[in-house]
Amino acid sequence: MIAALNTGSGKTLIGLLLIKWISALEHSKDKLIVFLVPRVALVEQQAKYIQDNTPLRVLRLAGALDIELNDRIRWARRLKQCDVLVMTRKFFLQV
Repeated sequence: MIAALNTGSGKTLIGLLLIKWISALEHSKDKLIVFLVPRVALVEQQAKYIQDNTPLRVLRLAGALDIELNDRIRWARRLKQCDVLVMTRKFFLQV
């Protein structure tokens, strides 16, 4: 889903409600939810909002990381420890 609305119109709430709904579906168990944002500053903001309002485990992905992008073993371990990935579009295109 893509939500392009004006500032203050409720995109974050819409995203949160959608994430809650998807995570509650039986066929969504053990699947990752990806939340893309346009700027690095929004990664922290949106991830905190999701963490504060759901029991889901959130992983923030933007900028420099402590692991190589091609290190599959460490990525597999890291991804098993989260339910939601919050990242910039640019980071998503690098992965």
